[in-house]
Amino acid sequence: MNMKTRLIAIAALCIALCATLNSEQAADSLTAASAANVRVELVAVHSEDGQYISVSPDGRKIAVSYGRLISILDSSTMEAIADTADQDAAFDPNSFCWSPDSKRAALVEDFIRQMRDSDLWIMEIEEGRMSRLFADEIKDILRAEKGNAVIAPIWSADGEYLFAALFDYSKRSGAIARVDSRDERTAEIVYADRPGSGAAIWTGLHFAGDCLFFSRDAPKRNDAGDGIYRTRFPSGESGLILRPDEVRGEPILIDIGADGKYALASYLAYSGVISSDFLNPASGEYESGIFLIDLSDFSTRPLAKWKNPESRLRVNYAAFSRDGSKVVYVVSEKNAGHRLMIQDSGGGEEHVLFPSEIPSGYVFGTMSLRTKPPIFWTADDRLFVIGGNGRELFEFRIALK
Repeated sequence: MNMKTRLIAIAALCIALCATLNSEQAADSLTAASAANVRVELVAVHSEDGQYISVSPDGRKIAVSYGRLISILDSSTMEAIADTADQDAAFDPNSFCWSPDSKRAALVEDFIRQMRDSDLWIMEIEEGRMSRLFADEIKDILRAEKGNAVIAPIWSADGEYLFAALFDYSKRSGAIARVDSRDERTAEIVYADRPGSGAAIWTGLHFAGDCLFFSRDAPKRNDAGDGIYRTRFPSGESGLILRPDEVRGEPILIDIGADGKYALASYLAYSGVISSDFLNPASGEYESGIFLIDLSDFSTRPLAKWKNPESRLRVNYAAFSRDGSKVVYVVSEKNAGHRLMIQDSGGGEEHVLFPSEIPSGYVFGTMSLRTKPPIFWTADDRLFVIGGNGRELFEFRIALK
């Protein structure tokens, strides 16, 4: 499997086959029974001609892709307040990343579609301005030309720095760079592969406290350097925290809770496909492909387990609540539709958030290739879930008792 094919396979981490929901279905005041301390109410199903990408941390803005154009909508009026129309570039929607204060966004050009460069851009939403970082005048290793790629941007917790993965096709080498989000001259390499370790791609960059977590994936099976890593700042100390599994494949990071206690990950099978569940021969139980990592000791726990193969589940997507204390995830069971589930990050009984004794026409997820979960728990305790093949956005109100 070549490097570009491998990247496409990684991008399919959270793929799910979903039907389209008629957005005219009644969505008023549908309330589902849930966990003892959480209650959810469906208040709206939004619909767009484009594809929903993301919801800002403060819940006030929504990013939508219309082909080459990415537009930012006001979530209260659904009117456009900023877009990428003035830039002659095709952007990768899956790279879109909000700053912690929701005032800016980072995104990269789609190098697979453009087959040339893949620079990093900053969108100043209130000013309606975009600026390009890692342009041609930057150091050679940071340049994006002749098929080289900048991918997977992520903001530091204070919003002052951006981190991004870089891959140089001519040198078959990669690195992770940090840059002041307002001054590209500060760009520096903060992590790079060992010389002679071969080509690899870094994905799933996430910040928690003073640590950057990321996944490394090389085309070669059983590559000694693959797995999930942690780098501490400012010391730069790096280490491997989770190695590949001989049967399940290579671990890919999905999300990290805001409290830095747990991470969500899944396995990319060596065949290049995403495995949705596994039979654990030791316990005789089936386990979901998405699992939790306890960051205190790096132990793992599947989100769901079951014994009866006839009741086979699939955990399609998962994301943390805004404080990291809970996990919200989408479960599909044969042809019974999709359900929103919730459980405490530290373990415990799982509960149905939505639907509960409601027709199974509510289908969450998207067929778009994406590595980021389409679930967003915002600071104002709203829960947004992309559905209907990306063209619907379910808006829930969360009540914490």
